[in-house]
Amino acid sequence: MINKPFRWYHYAMPSFHMQVGIMVFCFFALLMQAGIYDVLEQDIVVFDGQCDVTVGPVLDGEVRQGAVATCGGETRNLGVLEAPYLYEVLTGERVPVIVCQKTQSEYLKEIHWSCEMDPEESQT
Repeated sequence: MINKPFRWYHYAMPSFHMQVGIMVFCFFALLMQAGIYDVLEQDIVVFDGQCDVTVGPVLDGEVRQGAVATCGGETRNLGVLEAPYLYEVLTGERVPVIVCQKTQSEYLKEIHWSCEMDPEESQT
């Protein structure tokens, strides 16, 4: 006959199904908390103003085609505004104004850029 010793640590632990249930509950609680913070928190405006745009192949020693914007000491790509900006510069022979706003969420520290070209013209 096999004599099994009393294993107090085995009986003190919750079952495997209960452990998985607790982990799933904590995961959904974390998702809900992140969603609430993302929706309800205030965005802090870090930069709001006109950006300097550089057109050319070299910027800080890096070979690049197209245009990049320097906003408040930060260099960033123009994204979807790059093609209309280059079209205006190369065919319209004028330099449009690029105005950007950088916001950062209060708790999650997510950064969001929103830029527009010639904002005064679009309001008229």
